[in-house]
Amino acid sequence: MALEMELVTKVEPGSVTTNFEDFKEALRIEMETKYKSIVVSEESIKEARDARAVLNKAKEGLKDAVRSMKAQNAEPLKMAETQAKELEALIDDAINTLDGQIKRIEDAQRKQRTDSAIQILAQKLERLPMEVNEFAAGCMDWLINPKWGNATCRFIEINKDCDEKVERIQNAWDLLQGEYRPQMLAQFQKTGDLAKAQLYGMELSRQKEAFSAPQKENIPISENKPVYDEPVQEAPKAQEGILIEAPEAYDNKENSHNKCKAVFKLVCMRYQMEWFLATCERFGIVLERQDK
Repeated sequence: MALEMELVTKVEPGSVTTNFEDFKEALRIEMETKYKSIVVSEESIKEARDARAVLNKAKEGLKDAVRSMKAQNAEPLKMAETQAKELEALIDDAINTLDGQIKRIEDAQRKQRTDSAIQILAQKLERLPMEVNEFAAGCMDWLINPKWGNATCRFIEINKDCDEKVERIQNAWDLLQGEYRPQMLAQFQKTGDLAKAQLYGMELSRQKEAFSAPQKENIPISENKPVYDEPVQEAPKAQEGILIEAPEAYDNKENSHNKCKAVFKLVCMRYQMEWFLATCERFGIVLERQDK
């Protein structure tokens, strides 16, 4: 028994043609009349097995036909891809040449527009008092808007932006007053944010108040009276914003009236450190850094 049918395929550029419809109908009739009608019994089991083997072989034949079509087209497709990449490289070379020239011209135009906007800003800043104008020179990090160089940025937008920034600088100069005026003005120069600069000054003031409370005066120690006769004071407790870590105060009680030693770690603000150093100097306390 054999399945004498063949799926004919023809590969052409852009299409694959087969006798699929005719083959399908013939195959359906063949399956109905010759194979599905077989009644398997003990006497006909060998015939059924042979029929199944024929069908399995036919199924593998179809798979082989598909693999053959793929193989026939694989090499031409691979060659076509390689050739297309070579053509793309020629096109890309021309594109890159044009891109380089276009970018140079666009960059020059962008710089010209930005320079014109900076001139507008400079004219507005010149109308400010001299000291405010000098202060504005430190604000350039945020004064110049990158959008000024865009072709879509109109003159009216640039003019409005410059007016707003000049007014903001004048307001900062007028409003940021008090003990921490220099620090607040420096903060404003970095960010251009008036509210943040004011909050920064308030925070500095609050920290100073927290650490400027009067300190208890130390009583001079008599050379004839050992320090260890007096109650040993506990290590200073950390206040908000300052951290002091200290072990036991003395290394040797016998010599404590001549020389005392304390090892500690101090974490604080700069002005707090200045106060601490001044206090140590006032009472003759010698400090030695161990983290050099």
